[in-house]
Amino acid sequence: MTGHVLLDTSVYSYISRGDPRGEPFRRAIEGERLCLSFATVAELYKGARKRGWSHERIRQMEADLQRYLVIAYDAALARVCGELLADRESGGRRMEEFDAWIASTALRHGIPLATNNRRHFEGIPGLELIEAEAWSP
Repeated sequence: MTGHVLLDTSVYSYISRGDPRGEPFRRAIEGERLCLSFATVAELYKGARKRGWSHERIRQMEADLQRYLVIAYDAALARVCGELLADRESGGRRMEEFDAWIASTALRHGIPLATNNRRHFEGIPGLELIEAEAWSP
């Protein structure tokens, strides 16, 4: 998927809310097709539920999500994720499952991941990270 960038949940949140922390990412991903993992969408619904969002606010989020290519689950993605989690655990580096699905989505489709949480994704072979610090003015 050349020309695509996967956003992790925090980067999506920064950009969608107009948070200043998203500005360096906006410049780094300009002109790219912005993607989200199905896991990010699930994580967003989880956050909305925990925060007691109104139906209207959830509808606004759903409308905003239409601007992104949401990458769905498939069997190859499940294999990549299972192997990633097993490798991390055997190396003594457990990983949150949402993060594993997001990283696996980037790996499965060969696209870089824009993240504000490098430590969540460090040391994953083949995973290309786009970070705000690398793109600051």
